[in-house]
Amino acid sequence: MSSHCLDEDNLLSLSLGEGEAAERAHLEACRACTARYRHLVHDLDLIGRALRQAPPAEPARRTIELRPVLRWAPLAIAAMLVLAVGVQALRPVNERLAADRAEVQADSVLAGLDSMSAALFAEGDPASAAVAATTEDSDYAEAALQGTWPCSQAEAIATGCQ
Repeated sequence: MSSHCLDEDNLLSLSLGEGEAAERAHLEACRACTARYRHLVHDLDLIGRALRQAPPAEPARRTIELRPVLRWAPLAIAAMLVLAVGVQALRPVNERLAADRAEVQADSVLAGLDSMSAALFAEGDPASAAVAATTEDSDYAEAALQGTWPCSQAEAIATGCQ
């Protein structure tokens, strides 16, 4: 293609029946422009035929029918994962609560044993006697050791129990 050859706009004008006589003369004399012109006319013809045809039919869509069980499988797996993560997240909290509960129970058992011991062995120790006198459970402990049931003050007056 030389500097005097026709550009695409000129070739398009010539294919539409327009253009000047000098451009037509150059098109007939120049092999490169003639080849480009024929290629352009062929492409325009191909585009025109494609536009005149009806659009191709839409291909049939294939649907895959899943079994009812398989439809819920992803949801079930997601629920199991959420449950597993939740259990793992709560595990330290449960362990801490269990440890705190065991500590509280141990403390209350020790406190009860201390007061029981003070009540049971208050006879010889004057300091323990004051604890035994103020301990509510000491009457029950003493009665249990004797194999009896303690009386309230009202029962003692009414029935004479000790």
